[in-house]
Amino acid sequence: MGKLIPLICLVLFFMSCGQHPLTATLSNTSPDGKTKIQVTAKKEASLDPFTVTLDVKSADLPEGTLQFEISASTLDSSNVTFDWRDAQECRITFTQSDGDKRIFALTSSGSSVVVGEVKKD
Repeated sequence: MGKLIPLICLVLFFMSCGQHPLTATLSNTSPDGKTKIQVTAKKEASLDPFTVTLDVKSADLPEGTLQFEISASTLDSSNVTFDWRDAQECRITFTQSDGDKRIFALTSSGSSVVVGEVKKD
């Protein structure tokens, strides 16, 4: 029984480590400063994928939102990049833990904001 108590404590410790939600927040602004992209992500346990919400606000247009999952241990500037092609178009690339890349395109026109995943060939 004396050896069982430390083992139970160790198991409970490791279970509690995996139960804290992990969050990440990244943002980026277009070269002209009129469009802002906000990436917020959360996962309940370390082995879960991130649930990512991509919010886009451009001038006086309604906000665009897209939600999806990314498998990564963390989300930061090492695996999320923003490539502004011009002030109205951006490619957001998420590199997952297995090296697979998911690319999302943002296009802002005078009357709308469109955000969607780029299809792979």
